[in-house]
Amino acid sequence: MKSVHIRNLYVLYNLYTYYLLLLYSQVSKVVKSISNVLKFRSACFTSTCDMDSEQRKLRLGSDILVATPGRLVALLQKEDVAFDRTQTIILDEADVLFSDVSFPLQPIGDAAPASTQFVFVTATLPDQVTQQIKAEFPGISYLTGPGLHRIAPTIKEVLIDCSGPPSQKRTFESSFDNKREALMRALDEAQSERTLIFCNTIAQCRNVENALLRVDRQTRVRDVYVYHSAVGGDSRDDALDMFSKRLLHRPIVMICTDRASRGLDFDNIAVSILCIIMYLFICLQIIIVLL
Repeated sequence: MKSVHIRNLYVLYNLYTYYLLLLYSQVSKVVKSISNVLKFRSACFTSTCDMDSEQRKLRLGSDILVATPGRLVALLQKEDVAFDRTQTIILDEADVLFSDVSFPLQPIGDAAPASTQFVFVTATLPDQVTQQIKAEFPGISYLTGPGLHRIAPTIKEVLIDCSGPPSQKRTFESSFDNKREALMRALDEAQSERTLIFCNTIAQCRNVENALLRVDRQTRVRDVYVYHSAVGGDSRDDALDMFSKRLLHRPIVMICTDRASRGLDFDNIAVSILCIIMYLFICLQIIIVLL
């Protein structure tokens, strides 16, 4: 196939595959919605996209290409795309990008002309990453919002000590009982329509799920869903769809691992309060988000 000249490039970087799928879905939807108004062509390349369909789009020409690093380098190696006319390359998740030595930045940079603008996007900016970007891109400009690395004013954060009384014997069972009781109180006091409970492991997710269902077997008080790698993709999608519904018959709780820590988009939810509970080792971190 003849090389397609790309004007603008958006590279999605991910630490775990499923984060990427969520980010890819969101970015591609936004790009397509904008293209309907501004009248430009776009194509998206990830491990899950329909390659034949996207290849056809490339043959017609693309103004914006959304891709993952691996797919992008493969396109370059096969000479399916050319960057000699590329104006901007946006690299998302820059904090993870520069901490991963396997990220193929060099072939992407070598393929772009000197006039290409590189944009690095990140929610966090560690000093180490800042110094590395400065070293590789001298004269780079930094644009940060006033809330960088600060808790938003609409967030209320509470830490609940679950270590128990000094006289209590420290066992796995007593630790779990303390956290379970604190969790139940927190859910009752928060009175939130939607609650995300983050756990470190799948086993913790299962323990929390079982604890909630034991006290409400008929789910009359709240609906309970799970979101982690031990659950099938369709079930995860169903959980997200239920959590994102505008109208709920009862409060909903989604118990998840860090698979839900990036890429979830709840813009369409008409809700004023979202409760996030971090199910930690000796405490619960309660985060009330006023939307």
